[in-house]
Amino acid sequence: MHHHFFSLRIAAIVMVAAVVVASIDLWINGFVTVADPDRQLVAAVLRDGDGDRPMRPMAEGFWAGRARGDGSIVMRCENGAELPGPYITNGVVVRETVAPGACAAARRGR
Repeated sequence: MHHHFFSLRIAAIVMVAAVVVASIDLWINGFVTVADPDRQLVAAVLRDGDGDRPMRPMAEGFWAGRARGDGSIVMRCENGAELPGPYITNGVVVRETVAPGACAAARRGR
């Protein structure tokens, strides 16, 4: 049996350590998610002290990002309407779900 410097055991330990460090980072610094089960949105942005920053699309109808300070989520609909989201800040986990028909109702409210 050959002994290599880089073994599968070491690779597994490194991967587990990376997951642990990433989990601790998310727990301490917080994160923001937007779920759009009805696919009404074209984008979601974080509006904070740094201006508007697009949230990262993670899967169809799901966005994620991190607040860099006090601000809010802004969700942009396919029909051109914007939905205001909740307050966000560093270190807080915020999960927002777009209600069915929210974009249509926001468009009518203009």
